[in-house]
Amino acid sequence: LVLTIIFSQVMWVPVDRFMEKFPEYTDIEKDSMVRVLQRIYKRYENTLAEKQARLSILMDLLNNLDEGVLIIDQEEKVFFHNYSSASILHFSIQTSEKHLWEIIRSTELMDQIRKTIHGKQTFQGEIQLISPMEVSIRYKIIPFKDQSDKMGWKTLIFIQDTTNIRRLEKVRSDFVANVSHKLK
Repeated sequence: LVLTIIFSQVMWVPVDRFMEKFPEYTDIEKDSMVRVLQRIYKRYENTLAEKQARLSILMDLLNNLDEGVLIIDQEEKVFFHNYSSASILHFSIQTSEKHLWEIIRSTELMDQIRKTIHGKQTFQGEIQLISPMEVSIRYKIIPFKDQSDKMGWKTLIFIQDTTNIRRLEKVRSDFVANVSHKLK
């Protein structure tokens, strides 16, 4: 932010007006300073563009995963989620900044998430969600240190819809039970 403010002063204000702020320097020193600041600004722009391109690729990758990904902050607000998490948990895509309890309606899962947030422990398991639709999910909850955040910690949640797998397991067990009953 500070660099952006400085660079906006250098790049968008006419050079002669900018240099009026430095009367103690010679014209040669002022020209040299402007060239240095312009080179720094160009590097800053290139670095920013590169980071934005990398972020875009990362967002595309996360949004194309079959597994749901949620990132929760210390206040139990949704910091990030991908499309699959919205589909699996049946919530609106515009959920960032909402409280976690607004999208997860399972006290068991919420308790595990809170234990992770406050105890910095990893948890994993499976759970059956009833509302708004019956869904079986496998989850893994991982705390991580966010270097860019003063609060420090966030919680990463991976969720996988296992409803079809559970349904197939039930069909298989019913089939085996029926066959063994018929054989008796």
